[in-house]
Amino acid sequence: MAKAVTEVRGFAEESPLQRARTRNGPVRYLTVQYRMAPTIGEFPSKHFYEGKMIPHDNAKLDNPIRNCVRELSKEFYGIGGQNGYGSECFMVSVERGSARMEPRGTSLQNHGNADAIRLAVDRLLAKGVPAREIGIITLYKAQMKVIASRIGKTNDGQAKYGEMSTVDAFQGREKSIILLDLVVGKSYESYYTAGKFNEGPSDDDLEAGELAPGSAGRKYNFITAFARDPHRLCVALTRAMDGFIVFGQQASLLELGRRAKKANPLANTLYELVRNFMERRPIFRDTTTMDKTP
Repeated sequence: MAKAVTEVRGFAEESPLQRARTRNGPVRYLTVQYRMAPTIGEFPSKHFYEGKMIPHDNAKLDNPIRNCVRELSKEFYGIGGQNGYGSECFMVSVERGSARMEPRGTSLQNHGNADAIRLAVDRLLAKGVPAREIGIITLYKAQMKVIASRIGKTNDGQAKYGEMSTVDAFQGREKSIILLDLVVGKSYESYYTAGKFNEGPSDDDLEAGELAPGSAGRKYNFITAFARDPHRLCVALTRAMDGFIVFGQQASLLELGRRAKKANPLANTLYELVRNFMERRPIFRDTTTMDKTP
């Protein structure tokens, strides 16, 4: 029975597209996308669809929410984008945020990232973006609780965002604005002093016990295999229609990407994502938001 379960799990980890490709079956890529602003769809097209996915004319139309995101990127984060008017797609590198194990369980949290997301949500709401248009997705379940506690509610008890979910649970859905929390990041002090980076085997809550018991609160300086999965990242990077903000740690993502690139070319998506942001210069380095636990 154990063998059968293992085999089923192994087969389930392979998507239908993967099975078709490995078995030399016919594969047709999506060539026109109707959802994402061109700046958001550019990276997924290049890295998941061989550059063949182009935006429909309707996806190129401007709207008030896209304008709000561009204003936010320029006014609060100093990101001018390619034309100096801001960008609908950018990254906030939380330099002092670090991943740590949740008090009870095997998932990861990052309080620094949660605070940075709270600031972004408040700024979007101040610009007139309806809360229902804001979606927050994260790679780790435990981070959802931290973000929710940091953001809180409005004075009249209303939610400040439309939906919050893990990447897997958000598959097949979309939001005007997506805030993606990658969660993981090496502690600021150890990264910029020791300069060494360690990977670990954790797979979030999918397999309990992969992180050593009794390690609650310990800082973890790695991105797990769960978070590096390119197909999971494809889902995460294609949920936003008008605004997409990624929260992570630039240096950590680059270091991990270099390692993954050597082992598995498909697993270097995070590295390429950050490189893409760096080339287009829409990265804000947040060096003030601290990793503080309650």
